[in-house]
Amino acid sequence: MRTVAPLCPSMDVFVTCTGVRVVLVVAIVGLTGGPLLAGNAKSTAAAYRDVRSAAQRQVRLSRFGGSDATEAAVLHALRWLGSRQNAAGTWTESQPDAMGALALLAFLGHGETLQSEEFGPNVKRSMDYLIDRMDQTPTESAAGCGGRAYVNGIVTYALGEATWMTSSERAARATEKGLAFIIRGQHERDGGWDYRYAKGKRWDLSVSGWQIQALHAAHVAGVAAPALEDALVRAVSFVRDVTFRKGKFGYSSPGSGSWAMQGAGAYCLQLLGGGKGAEATAALRNISDNDRIVWDEERKYRGHTNISYNWYYETQAIFQAGGEMWRKWNKAMAETLIDHQQPDGHWDHPGSNAEAPEYTPVYTTALCCLCLEAYYRYPPAGEAN
Repeated sequence: MRTVAPLCPSMDVFVTCTGVRVVLVVAIVGLTGGPLLAGNAKSTAAAYRDVRSAAQRQVRLSRFGGSDATEAAVLHALRWLGSRQNAAGTWTESQPDAMGALALLAFLGHGETLQSEEFGPNVKRSMDYLIDRMDQTPTESAAGCGGRAYVNGIVTYALGEATWMTSSERAARATEKGLAFIIRGQHERDGGWDYRYAKGKRWDLSVSGWQIQALHAAHVAGVAAPALEDALVRAVSFVRDVTFRKGKFGYSSPGSGSWAMQGAGAYCLQLLGGGKGAEATAALRNISDNDRIVWDEERKYRGHTNISYNWYYETQAIFQAGGEMWRKWNKAMAETLIDHQQPDGHWDHPGSNAEAPEYTPVYTTALCCLCLEAYYRYPPAGEAN
């Protein structure tokens, strides 16, 4: 295995980008709307696995506006990712942990597991690599994955999903370790997170979004962690009460965020049962009324403004909202991504993150693939688990 120092390079340069019964958490914080995390973890995990099965994928593609063309684009992307993975289980020399986790999420989002005939070897190599990296991280040190909030959040998220998709005990133990860093890094004052799990006055919704998705995945996996219930309650309060002002979620100050942060704020609340609240509703309406899926080849994006980062969060959140809002968004999203997929299966916006050409194609492809898996990746809020 290639030696890298530090164990998990900082994500600061690439993006601004158990069994707790969360239905009880919803009652504690007084949210309205059906939680995605209803019922016990075992039944929830089984339901989530089921919606990603081959049979259910076809049902949900038809029900929610997918098509043979969107599914063909997903398979083309997964085959591109699969062909680019190296023997060590990574895709890139720079940011190998985060890129590997995002790619793994794309495979898992299509229902691929260790037993999958075509993609099983890719899933195994990626899981083995990420588990090993988490195992190498010192428990009490800021030197490894646990000291890099973006990396640890994304890796723990992927390993949490891998746990409930594959029932891997090794993945569960690695998820538990990553979860401990997340819980320990949460601000006591406001319930959010910041770069490197710093405990100052600053908070960061982009960093926090990955921590919340990791908490969600760990809950579904049934991973035990001290103070998980309290972390969930404070995370809801953070997104709803700290970041939101005047109809918008903020990036690092209330109400000041980009389109990505509007999607992230709404989606995080949806994951924890607050999708019908005024805050998520306002952000979703703002996105639907004012943002558009446009492949602008002239715009020069930096790492934290890669357009696929916006679309990832917006697509997940608007799918959960459903209805006419989803029909309008989905039409533009699917057409745009299909039209701009490269002949070999990847996406690489010409202006996206030009300073990191090595990992940007993997990053953009994984996020675009996750957008096109939205039809079956998670059940919509309110659907019986």
